Amino acid sequence: MKTMARLACFLGAFTWVFIGCGSLDKKEKSADPDEGLIFSQPVTAASGGTLSTASGGAALQVPAGALAQDTTLTVEVVMADADTASSVYNYGPDGTTFLKAVTLTLRYGGDAPSDKTPVLGTYTGGKWVEVTGSSFSGGVVSGPITHFSKFSIILVGKDIIAVSGCSDVASKFKACGGSVGGSYQITDVCFSDTVLGQNPLAASCPTASLDVEITWDGTVVFTASTVTMNITSQTNTITINVPNTCLTDFGKTCAEVGTSIDMTSCTNSGSVCSCTQTQTGTNPEAPTPMPYQVAGSNLVLGDGTLPYCVAGNKLTLEMSDTDTGTLQKLYLVLTKK
Repeated sequence: MKTMARLACFLGAFTWVFIGCGSLDKKEKSADPDEGLIFSQPVTAASGGTLSTASGGAALQVPAGALAQDTTLTVEVVMADADTASSVYNYGPDGTTFLKAVTLTLRYGGDAPSDKTPVLGTYTGGKWVEVTGSSFSGGVVSGPITHFSKFSIILVGKDIIAVSGCSDVASKFKACGGSVGGSYQITDVCFSDTVLGQNPLAASCPTASLDVEITWDGTVVFTASTVTMNITSQTNTITINVPNTCLTDFGKTCAEVGTSIDMTSCTNSGSVCSCTQTQTGTNPEAPTPMPYQVAGSNLVLGDGTLPYCVAGNKLTLEMSDTDTGTLQKLYLVLTKK
Protein backbone atom coordinates (compact mmCIF):
# COMPACT_ATOMS: atom_id res chain seq x y z
CA MET A 1 0.00 0.00 0.00
CA LYS A 2 1.41 3.36 -0.96
CA THR A 3 0.23 6.64 0.47
CA MET A 4 1.83 9.82 -0.85
CA ALA A 5 1.98 12.96 1.22
CA ARG A 6 3.45 16.42 1.18
CA LEU A 7 4.76 18.66 3.93
CA ALA A 8 5.92 22.23 3.43
CA CYS A 9 8.34 21.98 6.34
CA PHE A 10 10.40 19.50 8.39
CA LEU A 11 8.04 17.33 10.43
CA GLY A 12 8.77 13.74 11.41
CA ALA A 13 5.35 12.25 10.74
CA PHE A 14 3.59 10.86 7.74
CA THR A 15 0.83 12.27 5.54
CA TRP A 16 1.30 15.94 6.30
CA VAL A 17 0.85 18.77 3.80
CA PHE A 18 0.69 22.54 3.84
CA ILE A 19 -1.84 23.99 1.42
CA GLY A 20 -4.00 27.04 1.10
CA CYS A 21 -7.69 26.56 1.89
CA GLY A 22 -10.81 28.09 0.40
CA SER A 23 -11.44 30.74 -2.25
CA LEU A 24 -9.28 33.86 -2.25
CA ASP A 25 -10.36 37.45 -1.72
CA LYS A 26 -10.00 39.77 -4.73
CA LYS A 27 -7.25 41.83 -3.05
CA GLU A 28 -5.18 38.63 -2.70
CA LYS A 29 -5.27 38.06 -6.48
CA SER A 30 -2.89 39.44 -9.09
CA ALA A 31 -4.37 39.90 -12.59
CA ASP A 32 -2.08 39.99 -15.64
CA PRO A 33 -3.03 42.78 -18.11
CA ASP A 34 -2.32 40.28 -20.89
CA GLU A 35 -5.35 38.10 -19.99
CA GLY A 36 -7.01 36.84 -23.15
CA LEU A 37 -3.81 36.95 -25.21
CA ILE A 38 -1.58 34.17 -26.56
CA PHE A 39 2.19 34.56 -26.93
CA SER A 40 4.64 32.36 -28.83
CA GLN A 41 8.40 32.05 -29.15
CA PRO A 42 10.52 29.71 -31.31
CA VAL A 43 13.12 28.06 -29.09
CA THR A 44 16.01 25.97 -30.36
CA ALA A 45 17.16 22.81 -28.66
CA ALA A 46 20.81 23.79 -29.01
CA SER A 47 20.71 27.25 -27.42
CA GLY A 48 17.39 27.46 -25.54
CA GLY A 49 15.50 30.70 -25.11
CA THR A 50 12.90 32.66 -23.14
CA LEU A 51 9.12 32.94 -23.64
CA SER A 52 7.66 36.01 -21.92
CA THR A 53 4.32 37.78 -21.89
CA ALA A 54 4.20 41.42 -23.04
CA SER A 55 3.64 42.73 -19.52
CA GLY A 56 6.41 40.59 -18.07
CA GLY A 57 3.92 38.85 -15.81
CA ALA A 58 5.31 35.45 -16.83
CA ALA A 59 8.71 34.34 -18.11
CA LEU A 60 9.79 30.82 -19.04
CA GLN A 61 13.55 30.33 -19.27
CA VAL A 62 14.60 27.27 -21.28
CA PRO A 63 18.29 26.34 -21.00
CA ALA A 64 20.27 24.80 -23.83
CA GLY A 65 19.62 21.07 -24.15
CA ALA A 66 16.25 21.14 -22.39
CA LEU A 67 14.26 20.49 -25.60
CA ALA A 68 14.64 17.36 -27.71
CA GLN A 69 14.03 19.41 -30.86
CA ASP A 70 13.43 22.99 -31.97
CA THR A 71 9.92 23.97 -30.81
CA THR A 72 7.65 27.01 -30.95
CA LEU A 73 6.45 27.42 -27.37
CA THR A 74 3.16 29.16 -26.55
CA VAL A 75 1.39 30.52 -23.50
CA GLU A 76 -2.24 31.60 -23.16
CA VAL A 77 -3.08 33.97 -20.29
CA VAL A 78 -6.55 33.43 -18.78
CA MET A 79 -8.42 34.69 -15.73
CA ALA A 80 -7.63 33.43 -12.26
CA ASP A 81 -9.97 30.82 -10.84
CA ALA A 82 -11.33 30.59 -7.30
CA ASP A 83 -8.22 28.90 -5.91
CA THR A 84 -5.41 30.84 -7.59
CA ALA A 85 -3.82 34.15 -6.61
CA SER A 86 -2.89 35.21 -10.14
CA SER A 87 -3.91 34.78 -13.74
CA VAL A 88 -3.59 31.23 -15.09
CA TYR A 89 -0.97 30.43 -17.74
CA ASN A 90 -1.65 27.58 -20.17
CA TYR A 91 1.61 26.50 -21.81
CA GLY A 92 1.94 24.57 -25.04
CA PRO A 93 2.37 22.61 -27.15
CA ASP A 94 0.34 20.36 -24.84
CA GLY A 95 2.32 17.32 -23.71
CA THR A 96 5.73 19.01 -24.04
CA THR A 97 8.34 17.56 -21.69
CA PHE A 98 11.87 18.79 -21.01
CA LEU A 99 15.11 16.83 -20.81
CA LYS A 100 16.13 18.98 -17.85
CA ALA A 101 14.25 21.44 -15.67
CA VAL A 102 13.29 24.87 -17.01
CA THR A 103 12.47 27.86 -14.79
CA LEU A 104 9.04 29.49 -14.73
CA THR A 105 8.72 32.91 -13.07
CA LEU A 106 5.38 34.63 -12.35
CA ARG A 107 4.94 38.14 -11.00
CA TYR A 108 2.66 38.56 -7.97
CA GLY A 109 1.03 41.91 -7.33
CA GLY A 110 -1.62 40.90 -4.82
CA ASP A 111 -1.71 41.49 -1.09
CA ALA A 112 -0.80 38.19 0.56
CA PRO A 113 -2.10 37.85 4.12
CA SER A 114 0.54 37.58 6.84
CA ASP A 115 -0.27 33.89 7.37
CA LYS A 116 0.19 32.88 3.70
CA THR A 117 3.05 32.71 1.20
CA PRO A 118 2.77 32.94 -2.61
CA VAL A 119 4.23 29.90 -4.40
CA LEU A 120 4.18 28.46 -7.91
CA GLY A 121 1.25 26.10 -8.40
CA THR A 122 0.32 23.59 -11.09
CA TYR A 123 -3.07 22.04 -11.79
CA THR A 124 -2.96 18.28 -11.38
CA GLY A 125 -5.37 15.60 -10.19
CA GLY A 126 -8.26 18.04 -10.28
CA LYS A 127 -6.67 20.57 -7.90
CA TRP A 128 -3.89 23.13 -7.57
CA VAL A 129 -0.72 21.87 -5.88
CA GLU A 130 2.60 23.51 -5.07
CA VAL A 131 5.53 22.98 -7.45
CA THR A 132 8.41 21.38 -5.55
CA GLY A 133 11.29 23.83 -5.27
CA SER A 134 9.08 26.90 -5.66
CA SER A 135 10.30 30.12 -4.04
CA PHE A 136 9.06 33.69 -3.49
CA SER A 137 11.34 36.72 -3.53
CA GLY A 138 11.13 40.31 -4.72
CA GLY A 139 7.48 40.09 -5.68
CA VAL A 140 7.87 37.10 -7.97
CA VAL A 141 7.48 33.36 -7.55
CA SER A 142 9.61 30.91 -9.48
CA GLY A 143 10.14 27.20 -9.68
CA PRO A 144 11.57 24.39 -11.81
CA ILE A 145 9.18 22.54 -14.14
CA THR A 146 9.78 19.53 -16.37
CA HIS A 147 6.57 19.44 -18.42
CA PHE A 148 3.78 21.73 -19.61
CA SER A 149 0.51 22.14 -17.76
CA LYS A 150 -1.55 24.98 -16.33
CA PHE A 151 0.42 27.15 -13.91
CA SER A 152 -0.50 29.97 -11.57
CA ILE A 153 0.36 31.46 -8.20
CA ILE A 154 -1.28 29.89 -5.16
CA LEU A 155 -1.10 30.89 -1.51
CA VAL A 156 0.07 28.31 1.01
CA GLY A 157 -0.94 28.80 4.62
CA LYS A 158 0.27 27.70 8.02
CA ASP A 159 -2.14 24.80 8.27
CA ILE A 160 -0.73 21.27 8.43
CA ILE A 161 -3.16 19.13 6.49
CA ALA A 162 -3.17 15.35 6.35
CA VAL A 163 -3.77 14.09 2.83
CA SER A 164 -3.77 10.75 1.05
CA GLY A 165 -3.15 9.95 -2.58
CA CYS A 166 -6.58 8.32 -2.76
CA SER A 167 -8.76 10.94 -1.06
CA ASP A 168 -11.31 10.40 -3.85
CA VAL A 169 -11.99 6.94 -2.40
CA ALA A 170 -12.93 8.57 0.89
CA SER A 171 -15.13 11.23 -0.70
CA LYS A 172 -16.99 8.82 -3.00
CA PHE A 173 -17.40 5.86 -0.65
CA LYS A 174 -20.89 4.40 -0.28
CA ALA A 175 -21.56 1.21 1.67
CA CYS A 176 -22.95 -1.42 -0.69
CA GLY A 177 -22.28 -4.75 1.05
CA GLY A 178 -21.46 -7.86 -0.95
CA SER A 179 -19.70 -11.17 -0.46
CA VAL A 180 -16.45 -10.82 1.51
CA GLY A 181 -15.18 -14.40 1.53
CA GLY A 182 -11.61 -15.03 0.44
CA SER A 183 -8.05 -13.75 0.75
CA TYR A 184 -7.14 -10.09 0.08
CA GLN A 185 -3.99 -8.04 -0.29
CA ILE A 186 -3.88 -4.62 1.41
CA THR A 187 -3.47 -2.07 -1.39
CA ASP A 188 -4.37 1.33 0.11
CA VAL A 189 -5.43 3.32 3.15
CA CYS A 190 -7.41 6.43 2.19
CA PHE A 191 -8.87 9.44 4.00
CA SER A 192 -10.15 12.94 3.31
CA ASP A 193 -7.91 16.00 3.71
CA THR A 194 -7.82 16.92 7.40
CA VAL A 195 -6.37 19.95 9.20
CA LEU A 196 -4.00 18.83 11.95
CA GLY A 197 -2.32 22.01 13.18
CA GLN A 198 0.02 24.83 12.15
CA ASN A 199 3.36 24.93 10.34
CA PRO A 200 6.04 25.71 12.96
CA LEU A 201 8.64 26.71 10.33
CA ALA A 202 6.53 28.89 8.04
CA ALA A 203 8.80 31.87 8.68
CA SER A 204 12.14 30.13 7.98
CA CYS A 205 11.40 28.12 4.83
CA PRO A 206 7.71 28.04 3.86
CA THR A 207 8.42 26.53 0.43
CA ALA A 208 10.35 23.50 1.71
CA SER A 209 8.48 20.23 1.35
CA LEU A 210 8.53 16.70 2.62
CA ASP A 211 7.33 13.60 0.74
CA VAL A 212 6.52 10.41 2.62
CA GLU A 213 5.74 7.14 0.89
CA ILE A 214 4.35 4.47 3.19
CA THR A 215 4.22 0.90 1.94
CA TRP A 216 2.29 -1.75 3.84
CA ASP A 217 2.71 -5.46 3.13
CA GLY A 218 -0.12 -7.56 4.47
CA THR A 219 -3.21 -9.67 3.87
CA VAL A 220 -6.76 -9.95 5.15
CA VAL A 221 -8.45 -13.36 5.04
CA PHE A 222 -12.19 -13.88 5.46
CA THR A 223 -13.61 -17.32 6.22
CA ALA A 224 -17.31 -17.95 6.75
CA SER A 225 -17.11 -16.77 10.37
CA THR A 226 -13.69 -15.18 11.07
CA VAL A 227 -11.41 -12.51 9.65
CA THR A 228 -7.60 -12.49 10.05
CA MET A 229 -5.58 -9.33 9.39
CA ASN A 230 -1.85 -9.89 8.97
CA ILE A 231 0.22 -6.70 8.44
CA THR A 232 3.74 -8.09 8.03
CA SER A 233 5.77 -4.90 7.51
CA GLN A 234 5.67 -1.16 6.93
CA THR A 235 8.31 0.81 5.00
CA ASN A 236 8.52 4.62 5.22
CA THR A 237 10.55 6.47 2.58
CA ILE A 238 11.00 10.10 3.66
CA THR A 239 12.30 12.76 1.25
CA ILE A 240 12.86 16.36 2.38
CA ASN A 241 13.10 18.95 -0.40
CA VAL A 242 14.79 22.26 0.49
CA PRO A 243 15.00 25.00 -2.17
CA ASN A 244 18.52 26.30 -2.63
CA THR A 245 17.28 29.78 -1.70
CA CYS A 246 16.68 28.42 1.82
CA LEU A 247 20.12 26.79 1.88
CA THR A 248 21.58 30.25 1.33
CA ASP A 249 19.48 31.68 4.16
CA PHE A 250 20.49 28.79 6.45
CA GLY A 251 24.16 29.16 5.54
CA LYS A 252 24.40 25.39 4.96
CA THR A 253 25.28 23.09 2.08
CA CYS A 254 22.91 20.35 0.96
CA ALA A 255 25.02 17.72 2.71
CA GLU A 256 25.12 19.75 5.94
CA VAL A 257 21.31 20.03 5.93
CA GLY A 258 21.08 16.25 5.53
CA THR A 259 23.45 15.68 8.45
CA SER A 260 21.55 18.11 10.68
CA ILE A 261 18.27 16.23 10.18
CA ASP A 262 19.79 12.71 10.20
CA MET A 263 19.03 11.87 6.56
CA THR A 264 21.07 9.13 4.92
CA SER A 265 21.57 10.58 1.43
CA CYS A 266 21.24 14.01 -0.21
CA THR A 267 21.41 15.21 -3.82
CA ASN A 268 21.18 18.72 -5.26
CA SER A 269 19.39 19.17 -8.59
CA GLY A 270 20.67 22.73 -8.92
CA SER A 271 17.51 24.31 -7.51
CA VAL A 272 16.44 21.89 -4.78
CA CYS A 273 18.32 19.87 -2.16
CA SER A 274 16.59 16.50 -1.68
CA CYS A 275 17.49 14.29 1.30
CA THR A 276 16.10 10.77 1.68
CA GLN A 277 15.85 8.18 4.43
CA THR A 278 14.14 4.78 4.43
CA GLN A 279 12.76 3.07 7.55
CA THR A 280 11.33 -0.46 7.64
CA GLY A 281 9.55 -2.16 10.52
CA THR A 282 8.14 -5.67 10.84
CA ASN A 283 5.29 -6.99 12.93
CA PRO A 284 6.49 -9.79 15.25
CA GLU A 285 3.01 -10.70 16.47
CA ALA A 286 1.08 -13.59 14.95
CA PRO A 287 -2.33 -12.55 13.59
CA THR A 288 -5.40 -13.58 15.60
CA PRO A 289 -8.64 -14.57 13.84
CA MET A 290 -11.64 -12.47 14.91
CA PRO A 291 -15.29 -13.55 14.61
CA TYR A 292 -17.46 -11.33 12.41
CA GLN A 293 -21.00 -11.10 11.08
CA VAL A 294 -22.56 -9.38 8.09
CA ALA A 295 -25.50 -7.08 8.81
CA GLY A 296 -26.71 -5.52 5.58
CA SER A 297 -23.82 -3.37 4.30
CA ASN A 298 -21.91 -3.60 7.59
CA LEU A 299 -19.33 -5.94 9.05
CA VAL A 300 -19.80 -6.43 12.78
CA LEU A 301 -16.56 -7.26 14.64
CA GLY A 302 -16.97 -7.42 18.40
CA ASP A 303 -18.29 -4.01 19.45
CA GLY A 304 -17.34 -2.38 16.15
CA THR A 305 -19.39 -1.90 13.00
CA LEU A 306 -17.60 -1.31 9.68
CA PRO A 307 -19.58 -0.16 6.61
CA TYR A 308 -18.15 -1.88 3.53
CA CYS A 309 -18.52 -2.25 -0.22
CA VAL A 310 -17.41 -4.99 -2.61
CA ALA A 311 -16.92 -3.83 -6.21
CA GLY A 312 -15.35 -6.38 -8.55
CA ASN A 313 -12.18 -7.64 -6.88
CA LYS A 314 -11.98 -4.61 -4.52
CA LEU A 315 -13.23 -4.56 -0.95
CA THR A 316 -13.32 -1.17 0.83
CA LEU A 317 -13.86 -0.94 4.58
CA GLU A 318 -14.80 2.29 6.37
CA MET A 319 -12.99 2.45 9.70
CA SER A 320 -13.55 5.07 12.42
CA ASP A 321 -10.34 6.48 13.91
CA THR A 322 -11.07 7.02 17.59
CA ASP A 323 -7.42 7.14 18.72
CA THR A 324 -6.30 10.49 17.25
CA GLY A 325 -9.61 12.33 17.33
CA THR A 326 -8.54 14.02 14.07
CA LEU A 327 -8.83 11.60 11.17
CA GLN A 328 -12.39 10.51 11.81
CA LYS A 329 -12.70 8.06 8.91
CA LEU A 330 -10.13 5.77 7.28
CA TYR A 331 -10.84 3.61 4.25
CA LEU A 332 -8.95 0.31 3.92
CA VAL A 333 -8.83 -0.85 0.29
CA LEU A 334 -8.25 -4.57 -0.27
CA THR A 335 -7.69 -6.44 -3.55
CA LYS A 336 -8.83 -10.06 -3.80
CA LYS A 337 -6.10 -12.53 -4.63
